[in-house]
Amino acid sequence: MSLAILYSADPFPSPATRLAGQTLFTRALQAARGADSVRRVLVAVADRSSLPSPLTGEGEIIETGRRPEESVDSWLRRTVDLAGVTPAEAGEWIAFLSMGAPGLESGDVEKAVAQLGEDRAELVTAVAALRETVRRSDGSPAAAGEPLFRETGALRVARAAGWLAGKEVGPEETVLLEIPAARANVIRCPEDLAVMEGVCRRLQNAGKRALLPKKPTGLVFDFDGVFTDNGVIVNQEGVESVACSRGDGMGFDLLRKTGLPMIVLSKEPNPVVAARCRKLKLECVQGLNTKIGHLRDWMERHGLRKEEVVYLGNDVNDLECMAEVGCPVAVGDAHPKALAAARIVLENHGGKGAIRELADLVIDRLEQAG
Repeated sequence: MSLAILYSADPFPSPATRLAGQTLFTRALQAARGADSVRRVLVAVADRSSLPSPLTGEGEIIETGRRPEESVDSWLRRTVDLAGVTPAEAGEWIAFLSMGAPGLESGDVEKAVAQLGEDRAELVTAVAALRETVRRSDGSPAAAGEPLFRETGALRVARAAGWLAGKEVGPEETVLLEIPAARANVIRCPEDLAVMEGVCRRLQNAGKRALLPKKPTGLVFDFDGVFTDNGVIVNQEGVESVACSRGDGMGFDLLRKTGLPMIVLSKEPNPVVAARCRKLKLECVQGLNTKIGHLRDWMERHGLRKEEVVYLGNDVNDLECMAEVGCPVAVGDAHPKALAAARIVLENHGGKGAIRELADLVIDRLEQAG
């Protein structure tokens, strides 16, 4: 077990920058904390104001300032000194994760640590393979078949003793860790943001799909705050109306083709709920003070194992049902207690495409399962 340092050495990009709904700080922190071999996480920043507020997750924030002409390694060694980390506390190795590399994953850290042990090297550094034709300074192409790599700066893992002592590491003591080019990139200019936004969305969706049951067998939905944005329009006669997403409606059209049983369980007895569900050809039970009994009856009626059922909710009255099924899901703007109870938190908000997002994930998961 050892130390990980998340760092942001340059003003751009700010660790508070959001990609696919998460800050760069949060993404780097998840990659570090998700590695089994990481015991302690330091966050090195020249200026604490560059971090998102409020901070989420864990990590010791070390604000150091960055001296003119100071190398990144010298600055990070100063960070370790300020944090009071002794060589013994640093452990065998130290991992350095750039907060400008949102494609990093915990598995990358684990692979780098494993390579460091296997090869008895001093340093493992992340690289991306160059697939393009590369020419030398004299204009000649690189030798045919010669593997070439680009050091990205996204991740390094160094032996703690040598790094803390400022040891110069030669090529013979360096091992390359190849990471797919799309994930290995460090953001260096505004144009990179749009590219990495797409990469992060793909990674995020793949991660959410993996959290679904291997083969979902039933879907259960709350109504208010899921089909809608939790708002209501009341006219002078007291008639209520709500806004729903046509994209969500298309999601149900696609889900019906899978043959999965679906039901809406709603606390509010409202004609709007019944009308929307009739249009979408959904079974609906409303006016429920507690939903758990109807959920259990429905699962038993369809012969469903609760481990394979997905429940989408948004508020505290969904918590009991969320705890009953194998895969509780919350819309992106759900109540904090619902977010905490969810296995999957959707990017989209209630009434703003959350159901369509879940539909796409479920359909992809079913296709994977065959």
